[in-house]
Amino acid sequence: MITQYAIRRGAARKVLLLTLLVFSSLTIQAQSTPQAKARVAEIRKMYAAAKDLVEKNGKDNTPRSDTEIVSQYVVPGTGPTKEVIHYYYELQSDGELGVPFYQPYLITRKYNVAAREFYQEFLYDKERHELVFAFLQEKMPNGTTNETRYYWGESGMVHEAVKGERLMDEVFTLRKGRELVDALNMLMNQDY
Repeated sequence: MITQYAIRRGAARKVLLLTLLVFSSLTIQAQSTPQAKARVAEIRKMYAAAKDLVEKNGKDNTPRSDTEIVSQYVVPGTGPTKEVIHYYYELQSDGELGVPFYQPYLITRKYNVAAREFYQEFLYDKERHELVFAFLQEKMPNGTTNETRYYWGESGMVHEAVKGERLMDEVFTLRKGRELVDALNMLMNQDY
């Protein structure tokens, strides 16, 4: 005999499944709109331009504009960790106060957790000073690789690409991108 509880529980599962299906289809539709595709193409051009600036950094009489932070520490339960954060930035000026500041356009981060290797890139819009792209990669000891890419527009995320398992959700990725900029601001953009 089926109890009232079992019926309600089964109905709740169906509603949850239907909600997830509708939400995932809306997400896929949002990512495949012409505006989303145009934004992803625009971000890819920004990424190529940033990588070109990184390549020219310190070459052909171009002054270097980067900071690299290397940390080596022990994490309980996983052992020695080496983390390298590399900031690439341009000197800009605050329009109202005329105060110069360093604005990152690309931040890379590489670190390990035990035998797993992680690599991350955070691309920032030079005009709006906002995170527009994040690439997250994890290389497993068995040779498999997980990757997550996020693309953002003015109204939020416009595209997500996941290969293997998702490494970080969108909210945590945005927070990590903000924390990295805040750390650079503490190092380089202090008022005296």
